[in-house]
Amino acid sequence: MSYPADYMKSKTFLTTTLVLVTLTLAFMISPWKLTLATSCLRPKYSEIVIKADGSIEPSTAPILCDGGTYMLKANIENLR
Repeated sequence: MSYPADYMKSKTFLTTTLVLVTLTLAFMISPWKLTLATSCLRPKYSEIVIKADGSIEPSTAPILCDGGTYMLKANIENLR
């Protein structure tokens, strides 16, 4: 089946436009927007407590314990 030249040109134009729009949108979604979106999924803490026995409350807090050393796994600023 043979298509008219105008149809093929319009199909090529639409395909090219679709690819360019897709690439533009992909670059417009910057990493900070993705971080902002995923930060909504993080649990919120009113406070994080390291008890005298070394346990951490809440247990889901972003803190690693290695012996007597505690390290933050994430930024805990603005966790409320």
